[in-house]
Amino acid sequence: MIIIKIVGGLASQLHKYAIGRSLSLKHNTELKLDISWFDNIPSSDTIREYQLDKYNIVATIATEQEIKHFKPNKYLIKVNNKIRKYTNQKINFRNYCNESFISLENFNSLPNDIYIEGEWSGFKYFENIKDILINELSLKSEYISNIFLKYQNIIQNNQSISLHVRRGDYVNNIHTSNLHIVCSIKYYEEAIKYFEDKVEKLTLLIFSDDLEWVKANIIISKDIQHFYVENTKDFEEFQLLMECQYNIISNSGFSWFSSWLNKNQNKIVISPVSWIKNKELNEKFIKTMADEFTIFMDNYK
Repeated sequence: MIIIKIVGGLASQLHKYAIGRSLSLKHNTELKLDISWFDNIPSSDTIREYQLDKYNIVATIATEQEIKHFKPNKYLIKVNNKIRKYTNQKINFRNYCNESFISLENFNSLPNDIYIEGEWSGFKYFENIKDILINELSLKSEYISNIFLKYQNIIQNNQSISLHVRRGDYVNNIHTSNLHIVCSIKYYEEAIKYFEDKVEKLTLLIFSDDLEWVKANIIISKDIQHFYVENTKDFEEFQLLMECQYNIISNSGFSWFSSWLNKNQNKIVISPVSWIKNKELNEKFIKTMADEFTIFMDNYK
């Protein structure tokens, strides 16, 4: 049994599912999800709701007893964290792993009965099951609305390019804004210009958690057919982003992961080169996301 702790927004939930699913398939064992974080979200975090139940995932919810069977109690975890902080050593729990940004080698050596939590970046842990994930990270039919079908029809009948602008807690939450960079207007306009020169009769679909700001600040030529994606749920938007032929993403897991799941064999993804303010950590992030489809542009102007 693999148990993975699910936390954060939709993209984080989907990404963690992909991590757990990859390990469960490797060991041919069941995947269970610990969703207890949503019952007691830390005050420093943005309020989120559990949404994996909207998808065709292959996993069940872990019981409290199953979690306790693998996960050490919180006092032992605190002791372990202090040991690690001051000595760079740690207690090795056979059935528990809380190693953020774990190496692929260490990930592949994890046993088939384990509770895992932490943070990961990129696609290296699950790139071998991409086709499986594309199928499983699709919406259940009961969560597809008429407005979703409207935008899906536009995407399927045009040379569609998504543009995702992330603001929200990057602007309004001091804890988040201290970490993340907000992409510049010039970044988005140069990315649009890149596709204008590459794609004939392009159709731009614009996604954002602050569409009014986008409408007021990002200039789009009247010659470009474009649509502001409105009145949709975030899980619908993620699916629509996956289905566009090309993607202009922000420094957000929401647009990055959806663009990675985009199955267009000739896709082009424009990504910002600066995601977070810590340069060393930013370089690590970029390395985990770089592939043959992605072009990185300066976004910190």
